[in-house]
Amino acid sequence: MKKQIIVYCLGVLCLVGHPVFSGGGTNVGGGGGANDEQYYPHRHEAGEASEHPWESLSSWCSATRGILLEYKQLANLARGNFQNIRNIFVEGLTTALNNYKNPETEVPVELLTMKSISRALALNSLLTGPQDQPEREAQQEQEVVVELLSHFYTFIIEVNIQFDQRYTIPYFHSQHRCGSDCQHTFIVNDHFYTEYGKYVVKLLSFGMDRAIPMGSSHRELLLFESLTGWAKDDLALSVLSRNYECIQEQLSKLHTHIHKYLEGYRTYFSDSRVLLVFTRHRVENIIHELEHIESHFKRHGDNCFSAYHSLGGY
Repeated sequence: MKKQIIVYCLGVLCLVGHPVFSGGGTNVGGGGGANDEQYYPHRHEAGEASEHPWESLSSWCSATRGILLEYKQLANLARGNFQNIRNIFVEGLTTALNNYKNPETEVPVELLTMKSISRALALNSLLTGPQDQPEREAQQEQEVVVELLSHFYTFIIEVNIQFDQRYTIPYFHSQHRCGSDCQHTFIVNDHFYTEYGKYVVKLLSFGMDRAIPMGSSHRELLLFESLTGWAKDDLALSVLSRNYECIQEQLSKLHTHIHKYLEGYRTYFSDSRVLLVFTRHRVENIIHELEHIESHFKRHGDNCFSAYHSLGGY
């Protein structure tokens, strides 16, 4: 009974620490704002060093999500000024990434969240055109990248919840999900591997959802070049990588096709439209194949957890 009370209290701390449950977080109108260099949303106090970082649950449960949510609030205030919005999004991503490297914060490594933040920043750089591009193209670039980063913020937050933080406190999670029916789940749950397969499904699905709003064939190809390369590398890191060998080969070939086309080779594809139709079709098939493979890793007869679990970067 005492354990259940303690676990319940820890869960409450997580919710209270999250800006959604604590009144929205930043007081943007209080003289700070995005242009104040001394203003840092969601900065955590260091406190005393702890042997177990997860004891600082309030900051742990809200750190990355809190930073991104508050910067997204700031971006909403800058509507209409796409360059300013883009700068705010990039600053938020940089702040969130640096938060993991800051020795004064007690935030554990969250592998897939960190990967996703770095990838959002990489896409921002990749999609930056030359300074002398026509004004109309520059304006479209700003709008496209702002739209992409806004949706990538949501992607990162979902990855943080679904993959990295979902099993950081397995005992609490089991009690929260099914109470006394799962009282022994923490003891028998031996699955600690990173769920790269499911993450890649989510990553490629993000690409399919954002393909059309990229505004041009060139930018869409740049997006898929990055996503297919990352997906291939992620699957190779999985402890289940042998199950993904055929998909890794497909991703590698597709990535090479896109890369060569962007480098000026036109061996197989006469124009970008043909390559994009091929790319979308191939990515869609890869997603379905991965989903089929992942469906075989579900537990049967377990009412508490439906799939093998990951502790992200632990």
